[in-house]
Amino acid sequence: MWVSVSFLCSVLEKKSTDRLKRCKTAETLLVKSINYTRSKKMKDKIFSVLQRVGRSFMLPIAILPVAGLLLGIGSSFTNATTIETYGLTSLLGNGTILHALLVIMNSVGSAVFDNLPLIFAVGVAIGMAKKEKRGFCPVSRYCIFRYEYSD
Repeated sequence: MWVSVSFLCSVLEKKSTDRLKRCKTAETLLVKSINYTRSKKMKDKIFSVLQRVGRSFMLPIAILPVAGLLLGIGSSFTNATTIETYGLTSLLGNGTILHALLVIMNSVGSAVFDNLPLIFAVGVAIGMAKKEKRGFCPVSRYCIFRYEYSD
């Protein structure tokens, strides 16, 4: 009888320690999942802010290659030395339609690069705006800044 009671007590102790271990394991898992959820929410917030910053720089940077091509082609083929060196005076000389088109290309590319700070101000403002597209605010502020601090 004594053996069976001691065996029963050891079984009960083993079950209670197993339950205690399970309870501690469940508690640690719960704490880990809460911490994981908090860290995941923080990572999601950081990622969304970085995604907005990246999106805000996409518009101004997407314009740069086209402006560079226009400026490069326009300025290289309207240069008098280049035209005379290759003997293209009849095709690209002053007064031809192709020369006028190249001058326009040069002017458009130059206008983009001259107003690059304004393009970045508007692009970043539009990209960082959540729902409202506020493109006029940075334009007015930039114009006021240029007016106040110009020579």
